[in-house]
Amino acid sequence: MKFKGVISLLFLLLLCRAFLPDDSFGGSVLQANVPTGTVSSVKIESRPLYRLSYPIQTMRMGYSKTAHLVFLTLMKSGQVLVLDSRTGKVIKTISNVVKPLDATFDWKKRNILVTEGDSREFHVIPLDDPSKMKDLPTGLNPTVIKYRGDFGTFLLAGAVHILYRLDSASYQVERWTAFGDRIHEITFLGKGLYIPLLRHSRILVVDGKTLQVTHQETLDLCERLTTVLPLTGGGVAALCENELLVRRQSGGAFHHRYSDDSPGTMVGPVQSEFLLIFYPDAEEMVLTDLRTLKPVQRVSIDGRPMWSLLNHDGTGVFVVVSNPSTGIVSFERFSLNPIYSQKVAVGKTKKILPQLVNPVLPASGSLPISGKNSASAPSIKTAPPSGSSQKGVLPSSAKTRGTGTPPNK
Repeated sequence: MKFKGVISLLFLLLLCRAFLPDDSFGGSVLQANVPTGTVSSVKIESRPLYRLSYPIQTMRMGYSKTAHLVFLTLMKSGQVLVLDSRTGKVIKTISNVVKPLDATFDWKKRNILVTEGDSREFHVIPLDDPSKMKDLPTGLNPTVIKYRGDFGTFLLAGAVHILYRLDSASYQVERWTAFGDRIHEITFLGKGLYIPLLRHSRILVVDGKTLQVTHQETLDLCERLTTVLPLTGGGVAALCENELLVRRQSGGAFHHRYSDDSPGTMVGPVQSEFLLIFYPDAEEMVLTDLRTLKPVQRVSIDGRPMWSLLNHDGTGVFVVVSNPSTGIVSFERFSLNPIYSQKVAVGKTKKILPQLVNPVLPASGSLPISGKNSASAPSIKTAPPSGSSQKGVLPSSAKTRGTGTPPNK
């Protein structure tokens, strides 16, 4: 009897363990049962998992996959909100921050780094004691800031077209490079930074350590390059006002898809084979298959998508949505669910339909949804499969500095 009792107890413990959340990423996450097979498609849930709304103003966000935190900046309100990325619950509100614009998180030092709009400074805010916030100097109008662990911390001063590399210990300027063209963003792959030059429709690949340009490419027929996303295998996706250009592997040709959609931005890739594109004017997000360059799903959004980020495993996307008609700006999370094509045993002819994986849901605390059953995200344009690319020349106005104090612009 004792033996049977022990067996029963062990069985109950194993059963309970099967339903316990995984804490391997520093927080509780309910795991979906993922089937075997390859991803054949992705489904975007039409309703956001949660939505937080505020009086309309400039809002951006930073995301830490290590801590499962989102850092939401409210520029007009002078606040930085710390949120649980899975539930949308506000964990901490940091007030009296001067014009917070963009944010990133140094998870090693537990510091929130926040650019200050229309200034020459950025804020360093200790997450555990925000009262010890300090300001550090930088170039005119710092816009984007990115922390990448041991790889480095990078700050973009958009008004003067300068990229800074910051010292990992002091956050002081270690190196800087001027490009002589408008830059909206930077993306990363390996040890390279991918930078789109807006006016010249040129892609620059910059070494993250030296800030030297290692490769450059001018895109034919591309008007106003807005976003560049590096793909695995040396490929790259580029979004212009009038087309989407995709090269699947290094050395290959660009394929084009033209579009009469309004200008947009892209975030991704999702599950390696898909791009998520946001169109503010159309108030929608579009999932595009990289293999065919054709849209596979369109989701309407209740407003204009202005800023977006994928979460760490590609199962969700965070979107800042502005709706001038209602005077509301909102932060929303949508679920992205991979659809798997299961493998069929050799010799069998039975057809197996794709299986939809349940989304990863928060343990508790989901906020109620208000308004329409849709939401908005940034936009992008597309084009048909033809065209080519050629190497370009770095603008004569672009300058690369070794080290030293940032220029006094």
